[in-house]
Amino acid sequence: VVTATTVGGTETLTNATATTNASGVATFSGLTLTGVSGNYTLRFTAPGLAAVEAQSRILTGPASPQPNQLSVQTPPPATATSGVALSTQPVVQLQDSTGTPVSQAGVVVTATTVGGTETLTNATATTNASGVATFSGLTVTGSGGYYTLRFTAPGLRSVDVNAFTYNLIGPASQLSVTTPPPATATSGVALSTAPVVQLLDAGNNGVPQAGVVVTATTVGGTETLTNATATTNASGVATFSGLTLTGPGGYYTLRFSAPGLRNAETNSFTYNLIGPASRLSLTTQPPATATSGVALTTQPVVQLLDAGNASNGVSMAGVVVTAITVSATGTLTSATATTNASGVATFSGLTLTGAGGTYTLRFTAPGLVSVTASTATVLTP
Repeated sequence: VVTATTVGGTETLTNATATTNASGVATFSGLTLTGVSGNYTLRFTAPGLAAVEAQSRILTGPASPQPNQLSVQTPPPATATSGVALSTQPVVQLQDSTGTPVSQAGVVVTATTVGGTETLTNATATTNASGVATFSGLTVTGSGGYYTLRFTAPGLRSVDVNAFTYNLIGPASQLSVTTPPPATATSGVALSTAPVVQLLDAGNNGVPQAGVVVTATTVGGTETLTNATATTNASGVATFSGLTLTGPGGYYTLRFSAPGLRNAETNSFTYNLIGPASRLSLTTQPPATATSGVALTTQPVVQLLDAGNASNGVSMAGVVVTAITVSATGTLTSATATTNASGVATFSGLTLTGAGGTYTLRFTAPGLVSVTASTATVLTP
């Protein structure tokens, strides 16, 4: 039995023995050396016989895979904000032509946009020993819109993040009302629904930017606004809290503005401002006939109104409304009623006592314009 070894080496040999035939010849079959590349010398030995060494040979190791292309392992996020580092930083891997990862350090990968004019910062990353390039602080600055990132490296096939084309949110350029004011409001009382305004870029994308002061005004009006400013939060949203309009009744449109941005007006939310109470209105008239000393069969109902619009009911409790007769000597009992929270005074038990005849009722309240019944009441003794 003849055995093959290497002289002073650490290589591993397989199929390293061969047995002589009848002619004393030992032929090795499948003798294999495994180890690092370099020079080696084979030695052949057999028990009791002098060894023989072969001429020095060169052992060639397995071929190292070579990078051929790039592959995006971690894509950029679906949305990004102009001038702000991507929330998810891209990761790119070197691959060979079969798509197998290649471990090679020092390859510089560069990010660009496809056909765009935007500016990229921190746009290069270098592969580590595993052939992985991780971007840090990659930032795209430009107008809002849709863009595709491309990653390149010298001599390698580039890769586009086509499946991850994303929306770049540009700088804020305009305001949008996302929650309008209510359809009606009362002078001097905070709006029942607080308006909410969102920053938008030129592409109508919401811009997450804090610290922008938004101011509310009325269009062409003289009313006074309090709590008329709101500051955007990190999402670019400004919520008005306690916004209050004070002025005469009428219809108004709110405008929201911020320095350097296009205004937003609540055109489709033009609303009716209810001013302070200024007069009375009879919503339920007294009956056409009545019996002396007997409560009216239909009790009058009075509504407070502002000065701007007869249809505006003023919500105001505690106003005492008094019924009197016009140019007559009849006596009225249960002749007062107090408004509820809706500004409505409903009489109860109002009774007219007097001689038979025709009487006209008038209703008054301190500081308000009185109202007179439209029809006279015929009183039967």
